[in-house]
Amino acid sequence: MSEDIKTKFRRVVDEAWNKGNLDTLDELHSTGYIQHRTPLTDIVGLDAFKQEVAGARVNFPDFHLTIHELILEGDNFAVRYSWTGSHLGQAKSIPIPPTGKELTVTGSQILHLQGDKLVEGWQFADNLGLFQQLGLVPKPG
Repeated sequence: MSEDIKTKFRRVVDEAWNKGNLDTLDELHSTGYIQHRTPLTDIVGLDAFKQEVAGARVNFPDFHLTIHELILEGDNFAVRYSWTGSHLGQAKSIPIPPTGKELTVTGSQILHLQGDKLVEGWQFADNLGLFQQLGLVPKPG
């Protein structure tokens, strides 16, 4: 079972985030999925999560998410990832004009399963690094 859900997770991430096939999120996420993303507001519901993924792909048309580690224990996932992309678009998630800058952002996430569906996730991304790369926050020194 654990290898099946890990394989499914990797495939859905690749299809949805990297290729833009948002309907594949239905295979893995419950309709009431909640994504917590400090310091940003929570995303509540699968439709809102799909809009967030679509927005990321507008901001970064060449968006690519790589999973570096995936740990499954019981009903809990731990994921360490990075993503890259060129800031060429503007969406609600990052409401600034495109900078053209190529970015790399790292993060991790803890996810909770009920049965074979994700119901809740807690994302911990390097938002400071993202904002520094976009030029919104000065880098130290």
